[in-house]
Amino acid sequence: MRPRAPSLHEALFPDLPEFDAIAELWPKEMVDKMLTLVWEGFDQMKSKHLCRADFTVDYEQLERGLTSLHIREILLLWNRFSSFIPIPEECEWRKRASRSSKPLAVDIAFESVANPSVHFAIEAKVLDDSAQVSRYLADLDDKYLSGKASPMVGTAALAGYLRSGLANEVFPHLETRLGQKLETHTPFANRPHRVSRHERTASGKSGITDFTCHHLILSLSS
Repeated sequence: MRPRAPSLHEALFPDLPEFDAIAELWPKEMVDKMLTLVWEGFDQMKSKHLCRADFTVDYEQLERGLTSLHIREILLLWNRFSSFIPIPEECEWRKRASRSSKPLAVDIAFESVANPSVHFAIEAKVLDDSAQVSRYLADLDDKYLSGKASPMVGTAALAGYLRSGLANEVFPHLETRLGQKLETHTPFANRPHRVSRHERTASGKSGITDFTCHHLILSLSS
């Protein structure tokens, strides 16, 4: 097999010390602004569009349809002079397995203007009820903790679009599966928003690094 050549993104934005500094410092300063856009974008989507939907119906491609509407509302709220850009289906170019393989993509990303490889990633899943968290947590293990997604940034988010039940009833199921008590994130203490702490081996870094995952439960029915 021929060795994998760099993608255009890798060639234009190589791993340099200044980009490492962006990856380490920028998300910590900006993450709450990004998460605010996610919550307010969902509020707008719900009041403008989802109020006319019947989620007892088995809609085709529901997950993709929800994330498409959600990023649209985020873009309408976004301050275009910010240091980040909301991007749908953002590719992880550095994690391609081979020359011809399609890069893994995250559902929504907030990409640094200075370096698009540095981004805050959000993976979204539809939850049929508060106990159905297996597919949701699979993205935490398979994408984030494996280092395949958000490899340059030590924080990301999972968003669960909840079809039925109460949002806060999801968290005990997550705590049981994760084996830890989820933390309240102070800026969103009045939202169904929690944080979990993990360790992983991240791309381009030596040893084990800390990883923070935000959990947002977005109720479709209430």
